[in-house]
Amino acid sequence: MRKVLLTLLVLGTVLLTGHSWCLVENANNSSASGKEIIQSPAYPLGVYWSWERTRWIAKNSQQDKWTLTQSLMKGLARRQGVNTLWVVNIPDDDLIQFCRLAEKCQLSVLALPEAACQWRNNKYQESPEKVAEQIYATLGNLPSLRGYVLADEPEAAEMGYMESLRKSLANKDPFRFSLTVTPRRNLDAMGYQTQLPVLTLDVYPFFGEGNPHGPNSMDTSIRYYRHWLGELKNRADSQQRIPWIMPQGFEETYGPWHYDKKGNVVYEKGAFLQWRMPHPDEIEWQFWESLRAGMKGVIYFSLLPVPNNRDSSQSPGDDSPVSSHFIQPGWPILSEEAVSREGTGLLSIHGKETETMKRLGELYRKASPWQRELASMKKISTQIQVEAPFTSASFQDPETGKTILIILNDDLKNPQKGKGIIYSGSSQYKTLFTRKGTIHFKKMTPDMSSFNITLPPGGGICLMSR
Repeated sequence: MRKVLLTLLVLGTVLLTGHSWCLVENANNSSASGKEIIQSPAYPLGVYWSWERTRWIAKNSQQDKWTLTQSLMKGLARRQGVNTLWVVNIPDDDLIQFCRLAEKCQLSVLALPEAACQWRNNKYQESPEKVAEQIYATLGNLPSLRGYVLADEPEAAEMGYMESLRKSLANKDPFRFSLTVTPRRNLDAMGYQTQLPVLTLDVYPFFGEGNPHGPNSMDTSIRYYRHWLGELKNRADSQQRIPWIMPQGFEETYGPWHYDKKGNVVYEKGAFLQWRMPHPDEIEWQFWESLRAGMKGVIYFSLLPVPNNRDSSQSPGDDSPVSSHFIQPGWPILSEEAVSREGTGLLSIHGKETETMKRLGELYRKASPWQRELASMKKISTQIQVEAPFTSASFQDPETGKTILIILNDDLKNPQKGKGIIYSGSSQYKTLFTRKGTIHFKKMTPDMSSFNITLPPGGGICLMSR
């Protein structure tokens, strides 16, 4: 009876609001706590908002934090095609106001509640049931709050606690789902030790030059990102979960650095570049590869840049945000000052849209009308053949039976022209969306068409059979 009432209420809400809902019932748990409603846009197109950085950006732009927040939300929703905000490090009082502003802009919010942070900081001493009650009592009446972020990058040993809080929240508030984001090393633990309906992985493929911790060249960065998205998709499929990805839209430096007057990062002597800021073409490639890999949500890290009050190499104080103490012997450090011509986030230190954010926004806007298709499409056997450096994947829309093709350019530096073949039967294809791609078809046989394609660096195109 309870399941029937839940389903009727969900259907009624869909008719009234137009939002996409999904009832998830975990096969390994037959109790009421095994049921969660995923209430979010059909295909989340989002950004990660580190709330603690907001006040610094507001000060730089000579605004109060709420005027800035409202302005940013309007811009993200109207100009950049963003539909989801993943917010962390925010007190509950601020989160309530944040959600109310998001509701006015028709933005969905995924948030890390204050009680969940305190629970983790206190080594999980309180019962998860009590924490869930506190969260629901404080935040349960916020329409724009669609899901609870349980922790930011929990370790493998913490996944059992994540699952206990997920169960308690699902029992208390079945109309919201719980999720977390984990680094690559903890993907198996998140999959095996929790019943989180959404598995979110952060994969950052663009490391600093000479960094021994990860890939540095274009080819290795591509293989790195593609491999881990494949691992995530396989894990999600095998356990009937939904895969979301958190791509890279930031840079991180250990040791001394500062911003110049334009907001570009100036690396000082002795600095170590852990991750470099992706260029717009690299931002675009990550998006297209996420679609090609079958991801069902994309949340870029990070919207706001890192606060840093140093304004020159002679500035007093510690060389934070990340101290030189983190640099280990043998790591390649800079022997002289260098300017990056990039900031540290998708927005500038004054809260303005960077060229990187504009590129992401253009992609989000083009993809937004096709959220249902992107969310529901399922991979099928290859229907297309392309030549390097192009890569492709074939899908089917289960609602219409139509074939969807994703083609992207793995050259992140140069536009490319090439040829390919579609084994389409009698089907013809139309372009759903692309940024600057072009494709021209020529019928070869009743069951086969050739095409000529041109894509910009890192660019892609989404096709659908007519």
